Amino acid sequence: MNFFSLLPDKLGNFLHKFSQKKKGSIYDKNHNVKFYRALNSFNFLNQNQKKFFSKKILEIGTGYCPTASICFWIIGFKEVITIDLEKKIDNKSFDLLIDWIKSNKKDILKINGINQERLNLLINLNKKTLEEKVELLSHNGFHYKAPFKLPNQEFKLNYFDFIFTYDVLEHVPFEEILKLFQEFKLILSKSGYLIHRINYADHFAKSDKNISKINFLRFNKYFFNLIAGNKFMFMNRLRDCDFEKIFSDLNLEVVQKEQVRDSAIKELIVKKRIKLHKDFLDKNLNSLSTLASTFVLKIK
Repeated sequence: MNFFSLLPDKLGNFLHKFSQKKKGSIYDKNHNVKFYRALNSFNFLNQNQKKFFSKKILEIGTGYCPTASICFWIIGFKEVITIDLEKKIDNKSFDLLIDWIKSNKKDILKINGINQERLNLLINLNKKTLEEKVELLSHNGFHYKAPFKLPNQEFKLNYFDFIFTYDVLEHVPFEEILKLFQEFKLILSKSGYLIHRINYADHFAKSDKNISKINFLRFNKYFFNLIAGNKFMFMNRLRDCDFEKIFSDLNLEVVQKEQVRDSAIKELIVKKRIKLHKDFLDKNLNSLSTLASTFVLKIK
């Protein structure tokens, strides 16, 4: 991945996607998890507020499959815009999502507020080309924009009711996070919400079961940059307490927060069976053992 990142963007991106296809990681069939996590992100709203037909939502970081944004679209948002730095959507992966939705249509129709017309339209998009999918969806309130980078004058001030990310912010450098949120505060409506799921785990642990989910906290920043300091694998290693401070400094109020904390990792840290670099020794134990958090924020 370090080598790919040194190549011209078009070639490097092609080789990266090709390698991910070979590994099969593009074709993650566990759509159930991301779909329902995206849906459950709105649990902080009561039943009377779960009417999205007049609401607009922006998703940052579409990835290879627009699972979360498709979820928002079929629960009835007036307008769904999903953006990415690179055009990554893979048509086969998109078809696998549609197959899963078709197989689970009965259960999905039980969700409060589901737009059945949109659901049927989506199912009929299976096996069409990606260009055909994007074109047909764009006529029905779903817009995919890539490559696309914020800030961008295309978005009006106070335009969106919700801004959403899923496992994105852990891949963004600290300084860029600050810039992103300054832009979010401009394009979010005064009564709007920011919803962000952050994955704090060492992503290398997904493919190497011999290392812990916080293994990457062993390294100093210079060595870790040599390992993963490229656009395909970058992890900022910010912990839960770091994001809490970022949001506080940006004058954002935490409306709701859900955490996934690993008690086994906590115990290993206490017993000093996991080595931590001195850069992380000042972090509190709960923060170090938190592997994921979902924040619901609003502007104070």
